[in-house]
Amino acid sequence: MRHPQETPSIARTVSRAKTPPTQGPAVPANGPKLFTLRQACKEDGAVLPLSYAAARQRKAKCKATGRAFPEGITHSGVTRYSRQELTEWFANEPDQKAAETEA
Repeated sequence: MRHPQETPSIARTVSRAKTPPTQGPAVPANGPKLFTLRQACKEDGAVLPLSYAAARQRKAKCKATGRAFPEGITHSGVTRYSRQELTEWFANEPDQKAAETEA
């Protein structure tokens, strides 16, 4: 008689079989330059004039309230965004518009 520890889990075996192998980059080399949210917020050539913490808060707020946030391209668990989609999102953000009218 086998112990339960010795019997492989069916769910674990099936999930391994369903996982396709990762193949190549998500975007061709000649595509637009993509940034993670952290990279987009760095000071040198920043795409967004926000700290990384502020950008994460705004992203979470968008998802919680049903507002649009760029979809980006997710590859190997990391989501990357184009400069255009981030700048368009930031320009149309209600928080950004409120800050501009107060200034």
